[in-house]
Amino acid sequence: MGDKRGISEVISTVLMILLVLAAIVILWVVISNFLNKGTVDLGGTVDCVNTNLKLGSAVSKNNSDSWNVTGNVQFISGSTQLTDLIFYVNGLELNSSKVLINALPKIGESRSFILRLENDHSGHTLAVAPKFGDDLCSIKSNEVIIQGG
Repeated sequence: MGDKRGISEVISTVLMILLVLAAIVILWVVISNFLNKGTVDLGGTVDCVNTNLKLGSAVSKNNSDSWNVTGNVQFISGSTQLTDLIFYVNGLELNSSKVLINALPKIGESRSFILRLENDHSGHTLAVAPKFGDDLCSIKSNEVIIQGG
């Protein structure tokens, strides 16, 4: 009559264990890739969050062919991996060629800067943001009003 053979219990148990192991390996690869990518992106974020900059007063003066805004910025706390400072006047980023600063400040230090602008920006706001490698942070300083000189 009918031959009622099937897969033995031992073989079915081994197949189930292999399927579960394969699923675990696939999940582990997907999760570990996600975690590794996520923690690489956190480096710049942590640097940005921990950085604190303070702007001193800023003064605008006419310099024959341009206006110079002079002031100082203090690096209060944060990562030692600071690679640049980006200045903003009224929320607009200044081209780095317009910024003169001898050296980036180290933690606890203050550095003077000169911004070369085409117009008088007295009464406008000045702010600064740190940059770590390719990661540009949001503005991390107090805003100051540029004074006329």
